Amino acid sequence: MEPRGTAENAPTVAEALRTYDAQSAAIYDHLELRDGSIAAINGFVVRTLRDSGRVERVLDMTCGTGAQVIALVAAGFKVTASDLSGEMLRLARAKFADAGYDIPTHQADMRDVSLGRFDAIISMYNAIGHLRPDEFRMACANAADHLGDGGIYIFDIFDRDAMGHVPTHEMLDTAMEVGQSRYARFSTMEFNRKSGVLHLRQKTFEQKEVSKLRLLQHDYTLQTYSREELIDTLSGSGFSDIRILRVPEAAPGFNALGQLMHIAIARR
Repeated sequence: MEPRGTAENAPTVAEALRTYDAQSAAIYDHLELRDGSIAAINGFVVRTLRDSGRVERVLDMTCGTGAQVIALVAAGFKVTASDLSGEMLRLARAKFADAGYDIPTHQADMRDVSLGRFDAIISMYNAIGHLRPDEFRMACANAADHLGDGGIYIFDIFDRDAMGHVPTHEMLDTAMEVGQSRYARFSTMEFNRKSGVLHLRQKTFEQKEVSKLRLLQHDYTLQTYSREELIDTLSGSGFSDIRILRVPEAAPGFNALGQLMHIAIARR
């Protein structure tokens, strides 16, 4: 089965880089790594790798600001971090230093990153969704090429078959205070059933103390995949023992967005 998508509305890497520019990267952790979701997803990744019984070296090929990397290093794994966004990596390196960790960190593209062979490769928080279907196949093949025999590939992605539950109205998805700053984000989602592309428009308001409101606006798309499409792509890239789990089952405690996502675990 060929993952569907159209050139007109498919995600692009350039779009993703604009989404995670300097201003957005600076507040990413506040907006995305909130409530108990990060602990839930990190706990799942750590448990999965430990249960495999033979994982030591791990590559986070889309590390963002380093949330999974720090959790994995704290759990005893030897981790290499990479991401395409220089702004996200700048924040990740600062967090690693603050935690007292010396972690190899590289700016690289998940489609062709080549940093040696690993026992496991991960890509979390819908990073795969920023790729077109053909680029997703490239990323899967690249992961397979850099895993040893029996190596594990883990990623999460929006579930195409769950997109019927996406709200069609604008919603306030985040309202929070961090120190002297307040944030409010409004999101609108639109799903294209034919292409499987989820279009997101977000307006984030930030106010520091009593200063003027600052508005950040983002308009981007994410490719979604059904369970069958994921299995087809992974098996075609040389993976076997493929499991596709719903996020609420794999990582209890994840926020409501988890109802729309699933996690893939595949062995080379």
